[in-house]
Amino acid sequence: MKKIIFLIRRYLFLTFKIILSIFFIPIIVLIRLISPFRVIRFGKIRSAEYGHFLGATYVYLFLKKKNFKYIDFFYFNGFISNNHWAKILKKKN
Repeated sequence: MKKIIFLIRRYLFLTFKIILSIFFIPIIVLIRLISPFRVIRFGKIRSAEYGHFLGATYVYLFLKKKNFKYIDFFYFNGFISNNHWAKILKKKN
């Protein structure tokens, strides 16, 4: 019985990996095609702590005005300490 459950889990995991590969391979190829012209960066915004959330993102927005060769994608990590600042950041990117 344990061997059957193991084989079912293994089959489901393999199927899941194939589905993810079909979805992400075109995205990765697109990023690789764009990267010689523009640098694409992915990052996490520390949104749980108030000081890190405001300070780091403010510095980033200030420096971004001077440098247009980057395309940035960010995500918040869990709890958002300041919803108004999060709305402003979503509009800026």
